[in-house]
Amino acid sequence: MDLKFTDNDVDLTGGDLSWVEGAEAVRQDIEMTLGTWLGETPYDKGAGVPYLQVIFKRGTTQAAIRFIIEHIIRDVDGVDDVLELSTELDRPTRVLTITGRARVGTEVVDFETEVTP
Repeated sequence: MDLKFTDNDVDLTGGDLSWVEGAEAVRQDIEMTLGTWLGETPYDKGAGVPYLQVIFKRGTTQAAIRFIIEHIIRDVDGVDDVLELSTELDRPTRVLTITGRARVGTEVVDFETEVTP
């Protein structure tokens, strides 16, 4: 069981902490992982997505971006398979939209994250 987050903040429904578990917790973990930039956390400099180091660099192909994102999602605890994945980078605004579906045990979860530098 994990704390529930809404809009990157702890969810307090009626003044009480909210919790998620099972497939919903894994979906939340996927989105939180995709929202973590490589080197952002002082506790594990190797954790996170290499947005500045690779993804937002000029010349990085869509195929490379998709490959990196898919492997990061597959490393999230509880993810058994990535069923669908779309990565759309708007180069002029440098906004990356990531959407997809993952298999978590017998369930399928949808995830979506928007990343802006």
